[in-house]
Amino acid sequence: MFQNEVTRLLKLKELKKTGYELPDTFGAKIFKKLIEKHQGKVLVIDFWAQWCGPCRAGIEGSVDKRKKLADNPDLDFLFITDERGTPDIKFFEDYNQTNFLKNSYRVTADEYLSLRELFKFNGIPRYILVDESGKIRDDNFASHNLDYELRRVFPEKFKDVEL
Repeated sequence: MFQNEVTRLLKLKELKKTGYELPDTFGAKIFKKLIEKHQGKVLVIDFWAQWCGPCRAGIEGSVDKRKKLADNPDLDFLFITDERGTPDIKFFEDYNQTNFLKNSYRVTADEYLSLRELFKFNGIPRYILVDESGKIRDDNFASHNLDYELRRVFPEKFKDVEL
């Protein structure tokens, strides 16, 4: 049993180096559709909700950094919530404007559930790192350490970028 866990962890470490393709599932189709217009860029995906204090603190605390990186041709930020987690459409629209959420998506509750199943998470905020080809590089990304992590995972793209 211990050896199986070690093998699993080594495979996981290797997948983070090369990334992995999403399976052919309903959730993967939803996710691919959300990210398709951002192909060619590294993406930091943020799953959040209106009622989630830590989600909102992270979003509000990173406004200046996202504004500074807004014109970077290699990086984009996407925000995904759902109609149940963010039921007030006026709040959603105002919050996007106030907090510089230029790529923000509000999906159905069923679509959001499929995305949670795809990435195997229950709690939010949850961050996913996607490479420029659409491969998942980290499905539990440490966005609080964005500068370090982007340089670690993509040294050729971000070594000289002021993050």
